[in-house]
Amino acid sequence: MFVKGLGRFAFPVTERRSGALGITPEDQLAQSTVNIDTPEEYAQLIPIPRMHEIAALWPGLVVDDDTHFELWVRLVVRDASGNVNEREVSYVVRVDERPVLDVVSPLPGSRAVEGSMLDVNVHAFDDVGIDHLRLVATHGVTGAEVANLVIRQAPFQFSFPVPAFDESDPDMNRMTLHVEAIDLYGAATNDLDAHRALELTDVEIVRDQPPVVAIGLPHDGDSLTEGEYMLVQVNAVDDVGVETVTLEIEGLDETVRSFVDTRFPFEFLIEVPYGTAGRTLSLTAQAVEQRTLGEPRIALTPSPTHVHVERDSEAPLLTVLAPDIAGHGRRASRAALRPRGAPTTCRVSSVTARVFADKNRDGTFAEDEDVGVRLMTALPFVGSLSMRTIAEYAGAEDVGTTLPLQVIFTAVDGAGNESVATRQVTLIKNEPPTVERIQVLDARGFSLGSSVTQLTEGRGIVVQIVARDVEIGVESVRLYMAVGDTVEVADFDLVGQDSAAPFQFHMDVPVGRVGEQIRFWADAKDLDGYRPALRSTQLRDGGRPSTHGGYRRARLLHSGGGGRQDIVVTVEPATTSVPRGSTGSRSS
Repeated sequence: MFVKGLGRFAFPVTERRSGALGITPEDQLAQSTVNIDTPEEYAQLIPIPRMHEIAALWPGLVVDDDTHFELWVRLVVRDASGNVNEREVSYVVRVDERPVLDVVSPLPGSRAVEGSMLDVNVHAFDDVGIDHLRLVATHGVTGAEVANLVIRQAPFQFSFPVPAFDESDPDMNRMTLHVEAIDLYGAATNDLDAHRALELTDVEIVRDQPPVVAIGLPHDGDSLTEGEYMLVQVNAVDDVGVETVTLEIEGLDETVRSFVDTRFPFEFLIEVPYGTAGRTLSLTAQAVEQRTLGEPRIALTPSPTHVHVERDSEAPLLTVLAPDIAGHGRRASRAALRPRGAPTTCRVSSVTARVFADKNRDGTFAEDEDVGVRLMTALPFVGSLSMRTIAEYAGAEDVGTTLPLQVIFTAVDGAGNESVATRQVTLIKNEPPTVERIQVLDARGFSLGSSVTQLTEGRGIVVQIVARDVEIGVESVRLYMAVGDTVEVADFDLVGQDSAAPFQFHMDVPVGRVGEQIRFWADAKDLDGYRPALRSTQLRDGGRPSTHGGYRRARLLHSGGGGRQDIVVTVEPATTSVPRGSTGSRSS
């Protein structure tokens, strides 16, 4: 402490050391090569003595208006090598001021409904701290106490019930709010005169009015079509609050139906069922108020609202989204026919999709050519129908690759009105997968080129098969190999089967077969289980190529030639044959 003309008076403060007391030997900015910064900022609370305690440090000191005290803080920092740095900062010690108080709500002269909860919101501030806030509510000339509440921490918000309205004594309907704030210094020293803030607010108590209710929509005399949904909007108002709103409708069935809503906005979506055509619906509403004094009061609509229900005589509007008008082809036994109907003008009970196949290929679709039906009863109207093979529809003797289909959509509403739409679809034969290329890679996976004709014996290679299926995808690929200038189908041995793309087979070029040709043959199976149809024939250089198999050859070189040789591979399609190790095939 320091007093001008009298000097300083020192008192100790806790020392902070590294290690167990908190300062860890770590660098906050490790990328900095100049300084070593502490890992955090250190804060310490220093209690400020009271004015008379400070004056007692200098015996005989007379404190007047010209006397002021300063708090000096000396910060001493010492590193591990013993280097010391000091800094002194002074702060003027001021007298503790009284708190500041402001009643935000209610405003002076506001009105409060009897029996309701009155919320009081207060803002309070002090230069040191607020000890507590007290609210005392009184009414009448005698100051009868209504509420006495204390809050010791923010937010400073009070709530208490408003007393009943007094018809005989108007003074009892005037309520005064006394809000008092005391700071920490005043509470500690019991010095309330200079450390207390007080504010008064007057509130008028008014009578609780009954609620009011009315139906906004629909209007009296409106009409709607059976099967539609009717939106009912009820407007209910009360000076305190609405507890519930009840809507009663007469005419939906043989009884009076009631609907209850407890939250604003009070809206009801009522389904008008089929069969109510020609009736007149009568709508009434009632609202129950929120009330703590006495029984809650109920308000009724002055007169009922009448709505006439008309008959649904229009057919639903049906829009077919899939299949489209172009009638794109569907692969037999693979792609499912997915009918999608979109009624757009009214509520539809069901949509039915029936599929017909022209089995006898006469250009017409008879009732006995019905091959599938799908019933859709809820939005979105989306379904699927699995297609069989053309042979299952038209017979095993049918050799066609396409078959005409017809899809008839029928949309029906609750009144029995129907809409029909037709789409033409072509069923296409499911094609087996094809082997497009047989690639030869080195052991690292790098391609040896598209025209390799020679391979070195004993060298590790990777044979990669590129296969494709137009319907859904390739399930697996088999690789066969034979060595010799002229080979038969029985000479091909199964190398292996791969079920995950890329389809690759690791192997070594046979040793001791220098000068002979190595031949590869591959086939693929799709996810439907189809393989290409094969015929037994000899594999020769001039054989007829197959559209589904893959075949390539290369001549073996002796490895003693020394050095790496350029390899050129010629890719040829395979002749249609059944290699040894085949487990059979499924014809399309």
